[in-house]
Formats: sequence, C-alpha cells, structure tokens
Amino acid sequence: MKRHILIPLAHGIKGFLFWQYRPERLGGESPAWGLTNPDGSPAPWLEPASHIARALLADEEFFLAASPLPAKAALLADPEACALATKLISRLSGGEEPIDGPEAFDAGTAD
Repeated sequence: MKRHILIPLAHGIKGFLFWQYRPERLGGESPAWGLTNPDGSPAPWLEPASHIARALLADEEFFLAASPLPAKAALLADPEACALATKLISRLSGGEEPIDGPEAFDAGTAD
C-alpha cells in the first residue's frame, strides 16, 4: 500500500482515489480490489490505507504545499523503441520474429 501512495506522493501528486470501497461482484476483477471483502469485513489493505489517510490529513497543509526536488536525470520509456529493439535483438540472434501488431507494442515498425 505504501508504494502505491507514498512514492507518487514524493513525486508531487496532490491526491489519490480508491476506486471501490466494496469489491466487484461480477467480472474479471471479482472479488478483488475493494477496501472490504465481499462479506463486508475489512480487506487486508483497509487499515494501511486508513493509517496513511489519517497521517496525510493530520498535516494536510504541509503535504498540499510540498513539491518534489527537481530531477537531475530522467527516464524515457518509448513503446516504439522497445518494439524496434526487440526486433533487432531477435534478428541478430537468429531467433524468430516477434509478433507484429499491438500485441508487441508495434506502432509502425511492421515489415
């Protein structure tokens, strides 16, 4: 729970949202991700989420006014570059071609 809230907070977010108090009843996410279990009992992450919320609210003005230090470096993640690198490595190693299309994050590099 801490990494999903505190790391983004350290990077300057000013809020976060818990999408669901109760878990899904149907579908692929059922019965996950609610702050409570389907029977209404607390999910394992309810108390850590509550603890973090109370700590942030106790010093709300500080956190709202805070901003991260300027970065000295940055990372660039580019799906097209990743797809190109995958193809090049595959060709150079004599392996099979990776799947073309969206499944391989292939945006315009198809043969």
